[in-house]
Amino acid sequence: MRAATLLLWLLLCAALPAQASNLLTFPLLGLDSDSASADQEGDGERKRKFRLLKERQQSDKPLVDLTVRGAPEPLRRNIKLYLTPLPLSSAERNAFVFTLEERAQEAMAALGYYNGQIKVTIDREQAIWPVTLTVDPGEPVRYRYVMLWLEGDAKVDPAMTTLVENARLRPGQVLHHGRYQQLKNRILSEGLMRGYFDGKFSVSKLEVNRDTNVADLYLVYDSGTRYRLGEVNFSPFELEPGLLEAMVPFETGAPYAATTLAKFNSNLLSAGYFGDVRVLPQTDKAVDYQVPLEVQLTPAARHTVDLGLGFTTDTGARATATWRTPRINQAGHSQELTFELSKNPQMNFNYRIPLDHPLDDVMVINALVERDQYGNIDSDQYSLRVGRQTRLDDGWMRNYYLRWLEERWGTGGRDFESSLILPGISWSKTKRWGSPLDPRRGFRQIYSLEVASDSAGSDVTLAQIKGQFKWVDTPWENHRFVFRFDGGLTKVDNADLPLVPPSMRFFAGGDTSIRGFSYQSLGPKVEVTDDDGNTNEAVVGGRYLAVASLEYQYYVNESWRLATFVDGGNAFNTNDFTPVYSVGAGLHWISPVGPIKLDVGYGISEDDPPWRIHITIGADL
Repeated sequence: MRAATLLLWLLLCAALPAQASNLLTFPLLGLDSDSASADQEGDGERKRKFRLLKERQQSDKPLVDLTVRGAPEPLRRNIKLYLTPLPLSSAERNAFVFTLEERAQEAMAALGYYNGQIKVTIDREQAIWPVTLTVDPGEPVRYRYVMLWLEGDAKVDPAMTTLVENARLRPGQVLHHGRYQQLKNRILSEGLMRGYFDGKFSVSKLEVNRDTNVADLYLVYDSGTRYRLGEVNFSPFELEPGLLEAMVPFETGAPYAATTLAKFNSNLLSAGYFGDVRVLPQTDKAVDYQVPLEVQLTPAARHTVDLGLGFTTDTGARATATWRTPRINQAGHSQELTFELSKNPQMNFNYRIPLDHPLDDVMVINALVERDQYGNIDSDQYSLRVGRQTRLDDGWMRNYYLRWLEERWGTGGRDFESSLILPGISWSKTKRWGSPLDPRRGFRQIYSLEVASDSAGSDVTLAQIKGQFKWVDTPWENHRFVFRFDGGLTKVDNADLPLVPPSMRFFAGGDTSIRGFSYQSLGPKVEVTDDDGNTNEAVVGGRYLAVASLEYQYYVNESWRLATFVDGGNAFNTNDFTPVYSVGAGLHWISPVGPIKLDVGYGISEDDPPWRIHITIGADL
């Protein structure tokens, strides 16, 4: 049978053209087509996998160019956010196009547009498909009823009631799901921060009628009972227990508040005794709604030494070395010794003894040795001061003290020396909002009074009042104003004026005074004769001071700002006030260590106007 089949096949091949014989296939000698079919199927699978791999291959840039038209800016922006990230492969692009309209409708509904129409246009002929969404938003859904309600202790908590009263959800307002969810999150978050650990929404319902474009909101927060602050347990630490307890800023049983715990943590760190502090509320151990606190304390390094470099155009370069001992004994005594090498070298020593409170009530013993230049006077001074520094309830820091001052100086070839015993008192207060390094608003006030009497061991009888005020405000975004005023008055007999130490006289000019003039170059002058017999004028300072400045700053971005300013005033004696003025401009870099300011001042009040570059580093407050 097989022989007959083979003979028939040979006859057909001979009768047909050669190319036609290739179209005929017969089983031959027991062989079949299974192996050939397997090869064909393998080729098809490889081609399919290659096509899928090619579709999934990532591109360096999106394969669609998305345009949204016909929608107001907030809606257009939200649609684009919903549709990102844009596809980077053919497979992603196909999925993107398939869900495009559905996702765009979700983006519109999130902002209250439930009945908008979208027309999608796609040009698939190009390598990067232009995709255009033409949007007809239609009428938005607006709130008809808005019920926001507090239950439990929160309904008499001013912070919680203010939060609800200031919510931006009102009848007639366009439904915005993001703001609705944000309000819910804020209520829950604020509740936890204020001790409502059992708080929950007993009703949370938002009903939307797409046919009438109205929405009804029902939101009821049941806070339950507010927890309170319980007993404070400190980890073992070598410090008198009374000092630790004094830094607790609340009484047991006070309402729980995260801000109170933050202040507690800040108090402990500010004391300087601890390298690390952790205030841990133990809510799982609360009894009768009182939460005990565990405070873990890690001691600070026994001694630290800090080295620093600085520069100002007033006093030039300086190098400092500071040795600190944050805790000398269990009574919480501490010391700080600073050496400064500069144009005006000094040694400054402070010894602090906590009294009723390590931060708010401290005795400070200060010793100072300094060589300084005031105007054209070189001065050596030695000072010792003992005082009590107390923080008052309204934020003022009061410091009353007794200061001994020994100062020696020379003017016009004559040497002078004064020894004064000065009881004094000062008040200071600083308040700021925003970053400590660059506050957007705030103020600083410093006022002081010192007296001396020749009947109480001083060489001169005098009384001196000084005041400093600085105000910062940013009434509009990127627009900042800085105002400062420095004033002073010394009551002293004319005959004793030459014996007033230079450190207690007033001078003007310099980086933080009247820019455009060199440091302490302004004030009363006297004629002096040098060793060669030449007569010159020397600035010796005055008994009064009145200096003011107004500066406008514009933020180009978060790191840079431009400034322009006007400064004016002078130091003077009785009836000889001659104000000087300067204007200028500056460029400020808001660095990680505070603003670095480059200002150029120009003295417009002078016949031969001086100008000066001023470089300063540090925050305004």
